[in-house]
Amino acid sequence: MRFVELSIWAQFAISVSGLAIFKTLGVRSTIVRAPVPTLAIPRPDDPALEGHMNRLNKGTNIHVSRGCILINGSKRCETFGGPYNVMYQGLSENKATIYAEFDGDETPSQVKPGCKLTASWDAEYSDLDFNNNCLKDRSGKYSKCCDDTTTTDDLVNNPYDPTLA
Repeated sequence: MRFVELSIWAQFAISVSGLAIFKTLGVRSTIVRAPVPTLAIPRPDDPALEGHMNRLNKGTNIHVSRGCILINGSKRCETFGGPYNVMYQGLSENKATIYAEFDGDETPSQVKPGCKLTASWDAEYSDLDFNNNCLKDRSGKYSKCCDDTTTTDDLVNNPYDPTLA
């Protein structure tokens, strides 16, 4: 009987000391976290990022120097509408359809223009000018002009129609 008592006391002592050790050490679980890369946000005024920031933010403004044209169906004239903004389209190039070579003396609401430009340009251009039936960038690197291959039979809104806003 004494042996059984001693055996029980021994198991009790071991379990108590085990609890004491467990309590002293505690559960030491360490959460291992994956490193999180920091994202450096560029300053908008950083000149090295000018083109990239343009693609992400501004798109391309098309300025009309003389007369009236339609850009993606929107009337733009030297004295009406201001520059037309072609928003960044998520690609390396922006695109627009431009109708030009209208007769300024015609006033019906629908006419056939002399030119249809389906233009695409580097998305980093912030400004293009439409002058003398040509779409050009300001550095002289890009130019798309009306010629004998850009004639059209499309019937479109007349930008010279006084009722077209």
